[in-house]
Amino acid sequence: MFNLFNDQVIVCNCGGTMDIDGKKLAASCGKTASCDVATSLCRTETDRLAAAMTATRDNGVNLIVACTQETATFDSLAEEHGCAAPATVNIREMAGWSDQSAKALPKMAAMMRQAGDSQRPGRSLSLVSHGRCLIYADAGRPNGGGSAALELGSRLNGSLGVTVMIANADDSLEATTDCGLVTTGSIQSASGHFTHFDLIINKFAESAPHSRDHLVFGPTMDGVETSCDILIDLTGDTPLFTGWEKRDGYLRAQADDSVAMAKIEREAVQLIGEFEKPIYVNFDESICAHSRNKIGGCSRCLDVCPAGAITSLGDHVNIDPAICGGCGLCGAVCPSGAVQTAYPPADQLLA
Repeated sequence: MFNLFNDQVIVCNCGGTMDIDGKKLAASCGKTASCDVATSLCRTETDRLAAAMTATRDNGVNLIVACTQETATFDSLAEEHGCAAPATVNIREMAGWSDQSAKALPKMAAMMRQAGDSQRPGRSLSLVSHGRCLIYADAGRPNGGGSAALELGSRLNGSLGVTVMIANADDSLEATTDCGLVTTGSIQSASGHFTHFDLIINKFAESAPHSRDHLVFGPTMDGVETSCDILIDLTGDTPLFTGWEKRDGYLRAQADDSVAMAKIEREAVQLIGEFEKPIYVNFDESICAHSRNKIGGCSRCLDVCPAGAITSLGDHVNIDPAICGGCGLCGAVCPSGAVQTAYPPADQLLA
């Protein structure tokens, strides 16, 4: 038996029909100590399993048995000893008895790690939004949302800290003091996530205090860096982020679509305060096949992530939980099991 995260795992080779190297299996799970491999937990070694059940019960951790065929036997044994029934994982049909059994250890390890994940409560990331809202429009584009941005800003101002920024602003825009800070500028780059979007802006200037009938702006500056919690894009141009539909806090609408504009207004006013964003994947960098010793390897997750949440960090990748939208593509294409979808336990889903 060996420890996997906060769970205890006991492995059985089903009467010697699977060739399981305990040391290599433990290493594939990121452990240095060897894994003891049982031969007949359901028959001659039930005492060994009972001891594992009582030990995990007394230590307050979960037990995972790498065998699903004898679940009824395990449940009966657990009831007899006053223990919770162990979780099980099928490494026999899915790996040990498969056509690729000689190379099945990494798959066994991934399956056991996934079984361990299902025992842990769902995780989340705490985010705090102070309501700093940037409404971005472009007066130089047909239906670029210049006037609509000012109108939306006036409705949101008071609930949120609003800045309206209009690219290619001209003297056709009426002066107003009802919509927060009014600026001009063009976003050159955008990164980050809800509660912390980082922006670099060119041709930036604030509206002049003496704006009377129409907006007047001062001298412009390039390379201005700023950030916001909420980013509303009314330009009708190419989205600022890939997979933007899953980028929390980034809201888009056509300025002449009254239904979409009303929806954005309703959503934006709710994006202030403390939030718990689910962490959608579990990642084990120790078995990531991205690279070793600066020699490039797998890049499947990087290639398929629609949100741009995955970046290369040399020998392994990094998944930003604040950006990840939970599509599950990375886990679906990962060959080593380093990325696993973090399904919450059923009792949390039904709570």
